[in-house]
Amino acid sequence: MKCVSFLTLLPDKYEPANYLAVGANVAERLLIEASLKYCPNISWEFWLPELGRGTGDFPPIHLDPCLDHLIQTHKGRITLTILNERTQLESGPMIGVVSMTAIPQLHELRISHNLHNLRICGIIHSVLTDRFPTPYYAILASLKEGDKIIASSTAGAKAVAATLSQIFERLSSTRTSLPSGFSEPWNIHTIPFGVDSLSLDSSSRGNARRLLQIPDDCFVALYVGRLSQQYKADLDILLTAILKLQKRMGGVRLVLAGQAFDRGYVEHLRRKAVSLGLSLSVIIIENFAEILKASIYAAADVFLMPSDSIQETFGLAVLEAMAFGLPVVAADWSGLRDIVLHGETGFLVPTYLHGDSAAHFLERGAFFGAHDVSYGIARSTVVDCDAFAQSLSDLALNSALCRAMGAKAKERAEQYFSWKHVIGKYLDVWRAQLAHRGGSIQEMESLQSIFKHYASANLHHDLVVVKTLAADGYDEFSDHLRGDARSNRLVSSLLEALQDQPATISELLAEGFFLETVLFTIKKGFCRFIDTDKEDIEKIIAKSEAK
Repeated sequence: MKCVSFLTLLPDKYEPANYLAVGANVAERLLIEASLKYCPNISWEFWLPELGRGTGDFPPIHLDPCLDHLIQTHKGRITLTILNERTQLESGPMIGVVSMTAIPQLHELRISHNLHNLRICGIIHSVLTDRFPTPYYAILASLKEGDKIIASSTAGAKAVAATLSQIFERLSSTRTSLPSGFSEPWNIHTIPFGVDSLSLDSSSRGNARRLLQIPDDCFVALYVGRLSQQYKADLDILLTAILKLQKRMGGVRLVLAGQAFDRGYVEHLRRKAVSLGLSLSVIIIENFAEILKASIYAAADVFLMPSDSIQETFGLAVLEAMAFGLPVVAADWSGLRDIVLHGETGFLVPTYLHGDSAAHFLERGAFFGAHDVSYGIARSTVVDCDAFAQSLSDLALNSALCRAMGAKAKERAEQYFSWKHVIGKYLDVWRAQLAHRGGSIQEMESLQSIFKHYASANLHHDLVVVKTLAADGYDEFSDHLRGDARSNRLVSSLLEALQDQPATISELLAEGFFLETVLFTIKKGFCRFIDTDKEDIEKIIAKSEAK
């Protein structure tokens, strides 16, 4: 089975705090890693679309280090492909695995490369998108028979179905042509993300606490996630809960560990801890290295997750905590209720959403980014603070209950959320997609037809190209014109090839030159086209030889 996806890139300056914390990136990488681990017949091809028309080599790219390690580990089963004018993609059966928002881009490639056997599997990471719900119009138009949408939670699937239904109704009311074979009810599969079993030996807890400078006899509550009320959760509720617990028992610690997306909010938490007399009880660990994650979980007795962001569709950190054998106190919110069994693996705390306020922000979503809208709705959401504090106290004051729920949490994580189990569900969907024989892609006219009337004439490959006198000065100006040694070498090689005689564009392409390089030399005056109706090629060659 062959799966394809877009290549995950980083900015030139790699900053872990600003990248690896994004749940969608982590989840996609874990899905790929698990598929390679548990499915020996799966291979992956990562596509990197190139805006230029091809240089022959990979441009300088910056990969997610975890993905880069995966590529090095599974060299025989992972390939990287730049999509440029020369790329010839295989037309055999394949599954395109992308985040839901990338479905339209993948569909465009399906059309432009005539990939009739490509089935799209769009994965929902966050239902809310930038300019919501505008992207859903393109998503709906891109889905064909045999394509699937996978949500990581029941709440996420319900929200996407509702969004698509509303878009469908709007388009239907305007008599707009709708996608064939993809209509209500929406066939959205719910498959959670997974976690591998995480075992800790008897010395792990003590070693972890010594590393974090926490006394062995303390009760430790842990939160892992982005330290941001805008991007994740309002963490003030945790300080309040710890303050109430500390009045009932001594030796309490709250560990807040995660990426400091909002430096101002982190400082607010520090100041508030001091003002509440919790300066010794609250430990904030910013931007911790991945190697420390196991120790941070191992030091804890209970895990806390007060999510109030509508961008929280699943809750991977909660699942990790359960895999480490921690009971969970979480907001009864979105996908968290799929993971935590109330009264068995922890407690779900009531949440309240002011519908009118949420509608106010969603109605303006088309003009703003997802984070701004999400934060507005979060400010309209309340997590029951008293219930949260009481649930935490119930576990802290009853060690037997805490251990029993922790054991049940670990059992649930291993039974229902192990990657081996989860990948099996993905494979069932992917096999069904590959077996589907309907939904052929309609042949479409090239996008070039949209703008072909802008120019005087279309450029044909049988045009003859000849070097001009200006070509002798290319080396003098090359640094200003191209800026990189690789491109300069390509141009110099082309000019050298045209030294003795002209050649058609087709002949130059056959010799291995890129069309972008040929057009660049003509555009800058180092070469020109020959009008064979008015110019004698033999005379041009003779002049060149005499020179």
